[in-house]
Amino acid sequence: MAEVSIRSAEERDREAIVAIYNHYVVHTAVTFDLEPYTVEGRLGWFEQFGETGRYRLLVAEGGGRVMGYAGTTRFRPKGAYETTVETMVYCAPVKAGLGIGGRLYEALFAAIEGEDVHRIVAGYALPNEGSARLHEKFGFRLVGVFRENGRKFGKYWDVAWVELWRGWSVQAGAVECIIRTRKAKMEIRTRKMENCDDAERSPATKSTQGWVRRSRRKVGPRSD
Repeated sequence: MAEVSIRSAEERDREAIVAIYNHYVVHTAVTFDLEPYTVEGRLGWFEQFGETGRYRLLVAEGGGRVMGYAGTTRFRPKGAYETTVETMVYCAPVKAGLGIGGRLYEALFAAIEGEDVHRIVAGYALPNEGSARLHEKFGFRLVGVFRENGRKFGKYWDVAWVELWRGWSVQAGAVECIIRTRKAKMEIRTRKMENCDDAERSPATKSTQGWVRRSRRKVGPRSD
């Protein structure tokens, strides 16, 4: 495979980006668009991205060809949502599964790391093991699944939504905040257990002893 470089998208990339996207429109349920775009019809979408700010568009280029792209867009039009962005990543069909999506995501998250972004969200139609693995790799957590949220090719599709919160780091494709979050959960559980032990050691009425027993059941070991 030719050496791959990641850079900001330019006007000359628009035709290749549209061609990649239209493949998924026509042949898959990865996107819920039903009709392919023209290059001209994608101009307004393309113009939302910049070299700075929350909304970026990057391409992976190899051998003089665009092999994939990734970007961040506005999550919802209402003003209070402005610190939340939604991500997308698409690879040319023949380049899928070669790690290009991961490289694009890593560069994309590094590009917006200094911006005023508090949450990064993504949605993908199910089943999609590739997208699930990619987002898990970068520390996204599943928020929920909308059941039969879209109809395409004569059937209904579920959509999984995942999120990544502020404090993320893209070093080695990992998210440091997951470690911090797990440590914080363990500290909370430890404090609860210590409080329960203190309550058990102190003189207690029957009703208080009952609270201790109930609390222990709540703070027992559980899987995350």
